[in-house]
Formats: sequence, C-alpha cells, structure tokens
Amino acid sequence: MIKASNNQLSSLQAGRTWKDPFWFVVGADTQLGLENQFKVGRNSSELTWQEEINRINTLINFVNSCSQLPKFIIVCGDLVDAFPGQMHRREQENDFIQSFRNLNKAVPLICVCGNHDVGNSPTNQTLSEYRETFGDDYFSFWVDGTFHIAISSQFFEDDSNCLDESKKHSVWLDRQLEIASTAKYTFAYQHIPPFLETPGRTQTVFQPGIRC
Repeated sequence: MIKASNNQLSSLQAGRTWKDPFWFVVGADTQLGLENQFKVGRNSSELTWQEEINRINTLINFVNSCSQLPKFIIVCGDLVDAFPGQMHRREQENDFIQSFRNLNKAVPLICVCGNHDVGNSPTNQTLSEYRETFGDDYFSFWVDGTFHIAISSQFFEDDSNCLDESKKHSVWLDRQLEIASTAKYTFAYQHIPPFLETPGRTQTVFQPGIRC
C-alpha cells in the first residue's frame, strides 16, 4: 500500500507524457466485517471477516496471474466495516493491510476513504486517524500522461463537523480540475457517487445524494 502525503502520491508519479495503453483495477467496499455483522452484530466479540478476506484473496490471485499487470489497484472507500472508534476497527484495518501484502509488489495499492473510514460526519479526529493509517484522504497523481484525482466525498455529504477541512478540500479540488485540462485523460475516484442515474435524485439509505 502506498500512502499519499501533501495530497500527492509522489511514489507513483509515473510521467506526464502519454505512452501506451495500460489498465488498472478499480474496486470498493472491501468492508471487512460487513457480512458477518448482519448475523452477530457489529460490536459482537464473535464477529469475523474471513469472507471479505477471501474475496480480497480472489482478486489478488487474479491480478498476480495476469501476464500484463495493471498499473495499480485503487479501492474506493469502506475499506473496513467498523466506523471510527468502534470495536474491531484496528483489527480490521490490520487485516486489510496484511491481506494485500500478497499482491505482486509491482502493483501499487491505493486507498480512497469512504464513510465507514472517516465517519458519516467526519471530524478532525476521525480524519487524523484515517490519515495516520492510510495517508491523505484526498490526493492526485499522474500515470503516463493520465491524471488521477481521489476525492473525499464525505465532505460533500456532511461536513458540519469539519468545515475548515472541507473548505481546503474544495479549494484543492478546483485546482486539480484546472490541472486536468493538461492531461490526455483524467479519472476521478470517490466513494459516494454524485448520482446513479439522474442528477438531483432523492436521497435514500443505499443511494445517498451528494450536494453538487
């Protein structure tokens, strides 16, 4: 796993000049502990997350077997199921990181935060805890002439407890969109989508709407 600092992935600055086509893997909601918590409860001492680890292993085995490796794997949020401060949080984070150590070392793992990672209403504390473990919660990077922007979407969902951090994010994002005009292709990643089908749709539990 590579961590962003100063809102950049400096270890993955693979050039701003377009070369040849390449591929990469986008995933989300590895969410260690999700399945079993429906049976025993999120704060149960009997909670396990082997099912999610098995799915990660399936992905890793597939990627490692490819004759042409992807440039990177990016997981777009809800890395684990436990919210900040909840029981099993640290164990789930450790097992997430440990599981991906079996990934071919030539394939960087990149993480984007979701609501389970920084909280439904992030605070300076939950953001700090996330950054200590996974690196910056928003960042950009270049790969062979393509520009990639990782957005912290929870700021758009509820920034009431972290207004200063949210403002920094918005200013930064405006700048990244200006830079994007110089790239051959630009890709953006975030946990909560702006919409699924139609902009301005009604928010529901499983289809949250971002303020745009």
